[in-house]
Amino acid sequence: MLPCTAFIEKYKIRPILKKPELRDDIFCGSSACAECPDTIARLEVFPHSSSHRYKKPHYIIPDSNVLINQFDILGQSAFRNVIILQTVLEELRRRHSPVYSRVRETVSDADRHFYAFLNEHHRYTYTERKPGESYIKRNVRAICNAVKWYQEHLKFDDGHAIDVVLLINDKESSKIADEEGLIVYTFAEYVKDMTKFPYLTDILANVDVNTKNDGPGFIGDQSKFRFPKYQKLAHIQDCLKAGTLIQGKFQASRENYLEGFVFMEGDDESESKSVFIQGYKQINRAVHGDLVAVQILPEDQWTCPSSSVLEETAKTPDVEKNETESKSEIDGLGRRKKTQIEQQRKRNTRCQKDAAKKYQST
Repeated sequence: MLPCTAFIEKYKIRPILKKPELRDDIFCGSSACAECPDTIARLEVFPHSSSHRYKKPHYIIPDSNVLINQFDILGQSAFRNVIILQTVLEELRRRHSPVYSRVRETVSDADRHFYAFLNEHHRYTYTERKPGESYIKRNVRAICNAVKWYQEHLKFDDGHAIDVVLLINDKESSKIADEEGLIVYTFAEYVKDMTKFPYLTDILANVDVNTKNDGPGFIGDQSKFRFPKYQKLAHIQDCLKAGTLIQGKFQASRENYLEGFVFMEGDDESESKSVFIQGYKQINRAVHGDLVAVQILPEDQWTCPSSSVLEETAKTPDVEKNETESKSEIDGLGRRKKTQIEQQRKRNTRCQKDAAKKYQST
């Protein structure tokens, strides 16, 4: 007999009993599964691992705290083959409706390969709440039960298997999942090993710095992230006189909060004497209009503004062309990007020479 959940209706004595409806026709959503129909399959047959943390083919199951705090990263195209459990969706709807709406929108996009699994109505993944058990612990057990079911369900007769990786940030919940024998990592560990997408680390650092300990899912070791320390004023002045540092006013980019320019002191923003800055640590807490000192990086580390590259990409017409035309367009885009880097390199070199002359004369 199925368990019943009892509620007391407000201002009335009689209880209201709700019996969960458990079904056998809720499918896994994987295209590799022969038992489940392909008509509703969203997950790929051969999921490619983007993280070196776990290189085998796998699907991803995040918990609610990962989605709330890190969906700016999970919503990127770098993440595919993600399973969103009903337990997680219900908690999102209760705790953070904007993220809930974004997750639902992403799941509805077939090209993203996200799949919503109704584990609360599945006969083999439904988890009953124990007497005296907290709502949070019950949800953790429900997530672990769903992951275990997927691990067994995706083991095929030919020996081929697709693993399931659980991304969870709460230390206590992670310990429970590890004791169950599940493959579990923190979201930061998984993202930092996605070497093909280095820009995600900057977004991750930004989220971690601003994340508050406001409930389960907070990582206590998030405070390990530190900005580079500011140099002492005497050291900066010595480097300015030696020409190893350049002083100017920081101008933040309007298109990308992780980019900006440092214009030489006394120069207007329209002047060409500028140094391009990119990255969360490189900006180092500088605010638009701050007077800063920067060091020119080696030429092999120079880049150009991402907004310029995106504008050039957008100019390419969205029509099918033959291979020769497509190749010439790609080569042209590469030449334009190379030209932008060369122009930025010349500006940086000119700034460095002007700064050296200025402080040598003083």
